[in-house]
Amino acid sequence: MRIGLYLKSRLAVYQRELYVVVMSALSLFLAVSLWSYNPYDPSWFYYSSQQAPVTNWCGVVGAQSAAVLWYLFGLCAWLVVGILSFSIWLLVQYGSLVRCWERIVAACCIVAVFTVVFSGHSSAWLYGRDLGGSLGLLCSTYLHLVVGAVGTGIVVTMVVVLGSIIAFRVSHQRVWVAWRTLCASTHAFYTASMHVGVRVMHRLKCCLWAPVVAINHGVRALLNGDWYRHTTLIVPADEH
Repeated sequence: MRIGLYLKSRLAVYQRELYVVVMSALSLFLAVSLWSYNPYDPSWFYYSSQQAPVTNWCGVVGAQSAAVLWYLFGLCAWLVVGILSFSIWLLVQYGSLVRCWERIVAACCIVAVFTVVFSGHSSAWLYGRDLGGSLGLLCSTYLHLVVGAVGTGIVVTMVVVLGSIIAFRVSHQRVWVAWRTLCASTHAFYTASMHVGVRVMHRLKCCLWAPVVAINHGVRALLNGDWYRHTTLIVPADEH
């Protein structure tokens, strides 16, 4: 009993560091598993009588994990890795996930909404599977049945807006102000660059084009005989 209390007290000092290391390893493991995903690897969703080697970089566990994530979330399986990374950042910033559990729940709602957005679409590079996965297909079917297509779009937009406000604690009014400031700064920079460019071109024209014009006039005067017409180099026609 005393040994358990002693270990618990000692581990409590490094509890946050342990959680960060474990969650980072899990996030990296899932990312590598998804990257090397092969639907023909032996898993719960594919079986073959022939003994085929597992090509997933994380072995059998990686193949099973990737198959489950692709089946449930489709392309949004990468957002699951993003939620883990976001949770790690929250843990580092606040020291505990209990203090900001609502932000993680909001991020999960955003992932569910994106599965609905991608639902009904497939791609050849995803082996013809639905991009929204089974979760997206189920949620999309239920929403279309209850609120229709237009209502589904309204619900999806509302959840994305509210989820982003709660998860990232970003006011959309501040985002709009920042966007307008960025556009104004970009326009001012473009205008200043154009003025500088016009001045530079004018200087280049004065420095480069003026000598060319002078040389051209000199060559024409030399060929026409204007330079030595009043010298002794040309004998007047009446003296011949």
